[in-house]
Amino acid sequence: KKGKIVIVGDVSMNLPRSPFYEKELDIKISCSYGPGRYDSKYELEGIDYPPAYVRWTEKRNMSAFLDLISQGKINTLLLTTHRFDIKDAIRAYDIISGKTEDKYLGIILNYNTEIVEIKRKIILKDKHSQQSRVKIGFIGAGNFAQSVILPALKKTDAELIAVTSDNPSELVAIGNRLGFNYVSTDSNAVISDDNINAVVCTTPHEFHWKFVVGAIKAGKPIFVEKPLCVDNEQLIEIEKVMEGYNGRVMVGFNRRFSKSFKIMNEYLYERIEPLVMLYRVSAGRLSKDHWIYDERNKGRIIGEVCHFIDCMIYLANEMPQFISAISISGDNANIANDDNVIINIKFSKGSIGSILYTSQGAKSVDKEYFEAFSGAKSVKMHNFQKLELFDNERKKIINTDGDKGHNKEIELFISAVQKGEPMPINFDEIRAVTLTTFAIYNSLTKLTTINMEKFMSTI
Repeated sequence: KKGKIVIVGDVSMNLPRSPFYEKELDIKISCSYGPGRYDSKYELEGIDYPPAYVRWTEKRNMSAFLDLISQGKINTLLLTTHRFDIKDAIRAYDIISGKTEDKYLGIILNYNTEIVEIKRKIILKDKHSQQSRVKIGFIGAGNFAQSVILPALKKTDAELIAVTSDNPSELVAIGNRLGFNYVSTDSNAVISDDNINAVVCTTPHEFHWKFVVGAIKAGKPIFVEKPLCVDNEQLIEIEKVMEGYNGRVMVGFNRRFSKSFKIMNEYLYERIEPLVMLYRVSAGRLSKDHWIYDERNKGRIIGEVCHFIDCMIYLANEMPQFISAISISGDNANIANDDNVIINIKFSKGSIGSILYTSQGAKSVDKEYFEAFSGAKSVKMHNFQKLELFDNERKKIINTDGDKGHNKEIELFISAVQKGEPMPINFDEIRAVTLTTFAIYNSLTKLTTINMEKFMSTI
C-alpha cells in the first residue's frame, strides 16, 4: 500500500484502475535525463534550478553518473564491444547496418588528433563565373533563406560563392543544391574572402549587427534581413562604421517593393494633403519557446513590426515624429502581451498612421490589411492579393497575386552592387524604422507618447 511506481522510458501506460485504487499507489514519470530536459531556459541559456527545490537536474544526474564511473563504482568496460580508428569508421557502420555479421553493443571511434583536422570549409566546385560582377557570401541558411531569399538570388546573375550555417550537417546538401562554390562554418572568414564582394545575412536577429559591422569594415555591401539590429548599443556601433568606412547596407524591408505598395505609392504620390493610414496585421501565435522571444532577439515588435513602419515611411515620405503604443495585459502564460499592440505614429509633415498587430486572430483572417486616405482618394490592400483604389465615386480593383516584394528587393540590391549605386533604401529611413521599434517598447514601458527627436538625443 501507498507504494510509488516510477515510469522510466517510452513504454505503454495502459494501466488497470483497480490495483492502483485499492493500494492508493502513486505514479511518477521520469523525464529523460531529469528535470531541465526540454526546457530551453535551462538547456540553452544555462539558467539552473536551485538544488533546494530540484535536487537531481539533467546536469546533476550526468555529473553523478560520471563521478561514479571515475570512482570505479560503475563498470562500463563491458558495454564496449568494438573500437575502431576514425579512418576505419566504415567498418563500424557495416556492423551496425548488418552488412558484417557480428554481435555488438557499444562501438567507440578513436580520433587521432595529430591526423584528423576539423574542416571548417568544404570545396564543392572550383569554377568561378567570369561574367558575374557580384559574388555572394551567404550567412545563415535557415528555412526562410532557403525558401525565399536564395531562390530570389538565383534569379539574378550574381554568383553564389559561399554559404555558412550553424547547422553543418545540412550545409553540404544546401551548397550542392543551390550551386555554391564552397560551404563553411566560419562566417567571418567568408566575409574576409577576397573572392566575395557582397554579403547576405539571414541569421537570427541577435547576430545581424555583428555581420553588418564586419561586412562594412571589409568594404563590402551587405543585405541583412530585418531587423538591422535589436538595441541601441548595436545601432550606435553600426552608425560608427557606416560613417568611418562609407558603408552600404540594405535591410530586408521587402513590402515596400511589392506590386501593391508600388501601385499605392504611384496612386497617392501627387497628393497635397497628409496621409491617414491603418495597417492591421493578424500575425498568428508562436510557441513561447520560439527563438524570437529569447531576450537576445527582443521579440516581434523589433523583428516584425519594423516591416509595417517602413511601409508607412515609404508611402508618406515622412519620418516618425511622435510614437505612442499600448498592449493588452493579462496573466495568460501562453500569450505574449507585446504581440498584441496598437501603435500610433505622427509623422513629420502631418501624416498619421496606426498599426494594429495581434497574435489573437483566427487563422482564416487575412494576415495583412492596409488602407490609406488622402485628398478624396483611398486605397485598400488585402493581404497582397487584391488592391482597391478609390477616387470619389470611382473604384478600381487590381489583382496583385500575393507578391510581397522579395524578388524585387534582391534584384535591386544586386543591381546597386553591380553599378556602385546607393542601396535601394536610404540608410536614414532604415535608421528611423529601427529607432521607432525601440521607441515603441519605450512607450509601452512608460505608458506615454515618445518624442522621437528627444528619444534619439538620448542614444
